[in-house]
Amino acid sequence: MEIDAKAFQQTITEELDVLKNRVRFLIGDANWGEEGRYKEAILRSVIKRFLPGTVDLGTGFVVREGNQGALDISNQIDIIVYDNHSSVLFREGDFIVTTPSNVRGIIEVKTSINSSNVQNIIDKSSENGRLLKPGSFNGIFVFEENNEEGFKSRLKTHLEINNGIINHFCFGRDTFIKYWESRWGAENSSPGYRRYHLESLSYSFFISNLCDYISGVKEENDRRWFLFPTDKERHVIDAIICRNAQDFV
Repeated sequence: MEIDAKAFQQTITEELDVLKNRVRFLIGDANWGEEGRYKEAILRSVIKRFLPGTVDLGTGFVVREGNQGALDISNQIDIIVYDNHSSVLFREGDFIVTTPSNVRGIIEVKTSINSSNVQNIIDKSSENGRLLKPGSFNGIFVFEENNEEGFKSRLKTHLEINNGIINHFCFGRDTFIKYWESRWGAENSSPGYRRYHLESLSYSFFISNLCDYISGVKEENDRRWFLFPTDKERHVIDAIICRNAQDFV
């Protein structure tokens, strides 16, 4: 039997698309907050299937000791990916408060994004990302794509100055954005983002890149055919060069 990894990954998109609308069919727009929490929960459930048992998922806050003993506290984070072999400061169900030492990644989850709220969303994720250890996964996952030119222009402006603090974006079924420290060879080796059109694969590429960050590329070499079933570099839409190198405070 021939294995079709691409078709398998596309079913992740189909499943999330079906699940994300289930509550809306029942409650309409009666409670957008509850619908948002439902979408966070279904994304956590799908992601958890692909992560090792040593990693858990929650929602809550990250606390870091700052200057002169003061504490820096994150905004509330939709999804925290953390090592479960280390203790947390507090846990009640899926809600946790922990420190950066056992955090492997964070994800902000949105139903949609537009020109009026993109700055707030990126600013929030950037502030949270600055509390993490360098090299942590920091992603924004948006269920619905926005193809308006005004939004694309504003997003480009914000990414130019973000400098990789947020390193992965999913915008709907088809658009995936990834930050590269140095990826494009001598003719264009500056740090920056690449935007890809991956038909019905953006959701799964986001999750697969999270798996890569958690497990390490070397350990995943024998399954890259499964995690990344198409060559995304053949589907580049554009590149966004960052103004400065990434700087963690």
